[in-house]
Amino acid sequence: MRKLRTRIAGLILLAAISLVVVHFLPPRTQPPAPVGSVSVVPQKFQPAHAGTTPTTAPVLERTASPAPVAVKNPPVTTAATQLWAAPRETQGEKLDRKSARYLKAKATGGKLPGRSAIFDPSSLASLPELQRGDNVVIPLLGGEQVTGRVNLVQQEASGQVLVGGALTGPRGGSFSLGNNGGKFGGTILLPQEEIAYVIAVPGGGQVLMQEKHLSQVICFPMLSSPNAPGVAPKALVAQSVPPVLSSRPGATAVLYMDFDGATVTDPAWRSGQTIAAQPSLLSSSEIAEVWSRVREDFLPFNIDVTTDANRYNGAPVGRRMRCIVTPTKEWYVPPNPDPDVAVLGVARTDSFAQAGQGEFSSTIPCWAFGSSVNAVAETISHEVGHTLGLQHDGGMVASEKVLGNPGPSLV
Repeated sequence: MRKLRTRIAGLILLAAISLVVVHFLPPRTQPPAPVGSVSVVPQKFQPAHAGTTPTTAPVLERTASPAPVAVKNPPVTTAATQLWAAPRETQGEKLDRKSARYLKAKATGGKLPGRSAIFDPSSLASLPELQRGDNVVIPLLGGEQVTGRVNLVQQEASGQVLVGGALTGPRGGSFSLGNNGGKFGGTILLPQEEIAYVIAVPGGGQVLMQEKHLSQVICFPMLSSPNAPGVAPKALVAQSVPPVLSSRPGATAVLYMDFDGATVTDPAWRSGQTIAAQPSLLSSSEIAEVWSRVREDFLPFNIDVTTDANRYNGAPVGRRMRCIVTPTKEWYVPPNPDPDVAVLGVARTDSFAQAGQGEFSSTIPCWAFGSSVNAVAETISHEVGHTLGLQHDGGMVASEKVLGNPGPSLV
């Protein structure tokens, strides 16, 4: 009996200890389910009521993945490359198309000098490292600068590196640069202001940046004619095969009149963007008449006026010029355009003998946009005259004539 009491007392004590342990131990927890996994959640048992079925099956719950955090990438910006150090010690007076000095020179047909400064070619950025789409800063004179974007970087067979692009700031325009073995040249055109900045060696041995009137570097004001009211433009016709004509087959200097159309990518034109020029609208007989008239204009000089592309391709660089005759002129927007005036052509001054040097490519052309025999013939002679270094006899005003010595290229 005594042993029975002792055993009962031990069982009571063991039960009491178990209750204490269960009461004070922390509850067991399920480890967290991985993100996006399926977990089983046990449901608390509820007694069944009349007409109901007790629910004891586990319920599947999907742990939702957290919403992705949007990471804002900083805007991609291309740092602008400064092309050279700002020129210092500017000499001369700024060209201002609204100044009394400028207006007087324009009224009298005189030439007006602008500012100039010594240019440091050692500060020039590496042109081959530039890429299309690069933003650039172009220092000018007197602490001024413009910004631009590169459209073209190309290397000639001679090793000459050429760059062309458009100005992107409020001062619209274009720029063309070239470097060949340390011989650098460049032009920044600001047509709305009727001025240009030219980097060249004028003869004293020092590289200068010079401010010039636009007419000294490009055909400006452009050779033009009034649009005849009520006259429809010449309709597009099937391309005529230009007759092969040459005025002096043995001459070294060549003037090639290109009536076939051309695809041109040159830093001097359209800010370095490609031009798809359509063939001329002239017939074969009209082309022959144009050739005859231009031949007469250049008869005193030892130059072959030709329609033969082989003559041009075989001529030395610096002793040839191609004039592209085309109706395609939408790419060229002249400064302060007059809707009642048709622009007939355009050319870069001195580009005949200086092709392949400085900023000029070895194949830089000039342009004739007319559609009649008379307009095309006069435009070719006029624009080629500019490429030979001739300028309008009216200086800063429009003129059909170009005057001066064509230089040794035609001797």
